Amino acid sequence: MSRPGRQQKDGGGITRRQLMAALGQLGIGSLLGACAAPSGNAAWRLPGAGTVVHRGDPDYETWRSAMPWQGWVAPRRPESIVRPADRTQLCEALQQARRQGQRVAIKSGGHSVSEAFLRDGGMLVDLHAFRGVDVDAGSATAAVEPSLWGRDLALHLTRAGLAFPVAHCATVPMGGYLLGGGVGINTDQWGIGCHAVTGAEVMLADGTLVDAGSAGHEDLLWAVRGAGTGFFGVITRYRLRCAPLPRDIRENVFVFPAARAAEVVEWLEALVEQGMPDTEVMLLLANSPGPSAGAPPVTLCIARVVFFCASENASRERLAQVLAGPMASQALFKETMKAATIDSLMIGSVDAARGLGFGRSHVNTIWTARTAEAATAAAAQVSLAPSPKSHAVISLRKHTALRDDACFSALDRGFVGCYGVWDKASDDAANIAWSEASREALQPYASGNYINELDAFRRPDLLERAFSAQAFARLQALRKRYDPQGLFHDFPGLS
Repeated sequence: MSRPGRQQKDGGGITRRQLMAALGQLGIGSLLGACAAPSGNAAWRLPGAGTVVHRGDPDYETWRSAMPWQGWVAPRRPESIVRPADRTQLCEALQQARRQGQRVAIKSGGHSVSEAFLRDGGMLVDLHAFRGVDVDAGSATAAVEPSLWGRDLALHLTRAGLAFPVAHCATVPMGGYLLGGGVGINTDQWGIGCHAVTGAEVMLADGTLVDAGSAGHEDLLWAVRGAGTGFFGVITRYRLRCAPLPRDIRENVFVFPAARAAEVVEWLEALVEQGMPDTEVMLLLANSPGPSAGAPPVTLCIARVVFFCASENASRERLAQVLAGPMASQALFKETMKAATIDSLMIGSVDAARGLGFGRSHVNTIWTARTAEAATAAAAQVSLAPSPKSHAVISLRKHTALRDDACFSALDRGFVGCYGVWDKASDDAANIAWSEASREALQPYASGNYINELDAFRRPDLLERAFSAQAFARLQALRKRYDPQGLFHDFPGLS
């Protein structure tokens, strides 16, 4: 591993010691109400290991508030929460919902920041028990159930010498992640996650299990690949095509003042365009405590360049490309050729002492071809954030081709997201207002929105910007075919 770069003067009076202390605070190593009366179905329970909690039960609110991954819980209340132990119980739950005239929402791990699975009325089906994984090293494939964490899949694959573009955050389950596209680790080389879905087991509204992609259900597989929160069934298993595990993974970090975010983006965009197919490029814009007591926070732009190469020599060749640009020598701090694994790239997201993601959350993201301009807007928003945990993430890619056999149909060279994260319920209004202001600041540069991080409860008008017009129309037509009685909730804002 190379030594950190020398201190650079930026006019801000930050010494190397103060900068290192600030980076430590950011975790640079990890980067990245009352219940209603019981409803008429309160007597219904699942036999055996299955669990059903009805609105009005003493422990209903405890269950409801535990459904989301994050600390903020949407003020929406289903009539019942069902946790089936297996497919038989899942089928029984759907039959009960039909008998009661209830709509159904599905949750795998609860990582949807808008909590799309929490709807008023109806039934929430929690697939917590569906966490199986089966890896076949010989065929480089895996079968995964929806509540399996991405990190757990990565660990199984690593042991088999394989890899998959799982989410950067370790606790994101495979279900909603893949259903909404799956933009994760090294996707510019390994591809969008849903593009590697070769099949899926889906339980339809009538309780039958079908193989998406089999004869007669090719269009169902198309919907599995990107329909997101508007899907009209329950995916109980995905079949995935995996990639060979790179032999040499190296993490490189370069830190700049946030005021130079646009320059950093332009530097890295040029590197991506000239061709580094085994490289992932991301930026974090985050507030560090001031360099001295009582000083205002310092907003930093942290570029992380990760090589996924076949050898150390190949990684060093990539590093030479990165260091050849003038911006590399102007970093306030740099660390290069740090040995990494898929797991180490994810582990900071489950370390509360180091990660930025713990707390109450709200998110707004865009796809853009104007990434440098959007980065400047995002940096300005981060500097105004009421919470020191709030931050922005930017990723760059070269490959933006979409596929006709996938519903996923919004993508561009740049991804920019503002992530509001805070601790106290008393700060909800201020931080959600900041998040909404961030959305307005980013939208002028947007070519589309990522369905997995779109709060359609607040802005249903943005739904169609998460799909092509043709894909959105086809998806709604398939909903009428596969769920004619409307058992499953439609997209938030449309249901």
